[in-house]
Amino acid sequence: VHLPTVSSMRVDLGQFIRDPALSAANISTEFIISPPSAHWFAANHSLQRSFSTPRLELRRRMSNINKEQTNYFLLEYIDHSLPPDSPRQRVERFQNGTLVADDPSLLEPLHPFVAAIFRFRVFDFDRSPCRH
Repeated sequence: VHLPTVSSMRVDLGQFIRDPALSAANISTEFIISPPSAHWFAANHSLQRSFSTPRLELRRRMSNINKEQTNYFLLEYIDHSLPPDSPRQRVERFQNGTLVADDPSLLEPLHPFVAAIFRFRVFDFDRSPCRH
């Protein structure tokens, strides 16, 4: 189920580029941005790929889910701070509105100072040289 606060963390602006010359030259139009969570509408969520982001940024986005008009959703993620054989972590909201998280601190709002100072982008885990 589509969860805007997470799906808008990685937006490919290349979906708006329709230049046949680029296609003919075999040039990728992929142009990834990480827009602020409250100010973006991602036009095509079907193009979503797996990505990585610091836990603090995921917490920033997830702490806003009670404000969204989303009924049921399930988010599964891998927490790389846990041992490699650990199961995927889950956040799930049921039809009755009950919200369950393996790590409840993920749903707690950030301190305003931390929220103002620390902002992170996502990166492609398979193709990015960034590993921090």
